[in-house]
Amino acid sequence: MHKTARLKLPFCAALILAFSWTSGFAVERPNYDVVGVTVPSLDLFATDQSSEPASQLDAATIKLPLPVQAVSENGMLLVKIDGKKYWVDALQVETNESGLTTGTCGEKMANSAPVPMGIRGLGNGC
Repeated sequence: MHKTARLKLPFCAALILAFSWTSGFAVERPNYDVVGVTVPSLDLFATDQSSEPASQLDAATIKLPLPVQAVSENGMLLVKIDGKKYWVDALQVETNESGLTTGTCGEKMANSAPVPMGIRGLGNGC
């Protein structure tokens, strides 16, 4: 093998690994909305790591639905209210998210045909 070819191969492999590693952390906008508030006063947080709310908003004054902009690993949802972005606790709101929360995925997976190199029921609301 030529000397420059030996140098290019590890470099290319490292480059591919770097791009595949970082692409897994890309945040896409979830495809669902906040459609209800389960508490009388919704806590609004400045960051998804905040322990104390930056402010509170009377649930009756919130214009729904609110598109969910992002979801944090700790159960916070990023929404835009009156032009400002806030994080809200997912336990204080209702969403129209479909999927595992519907409770029908087990039945769909059991009744789906086997998928080579795949997961039965995936893409059918699961």
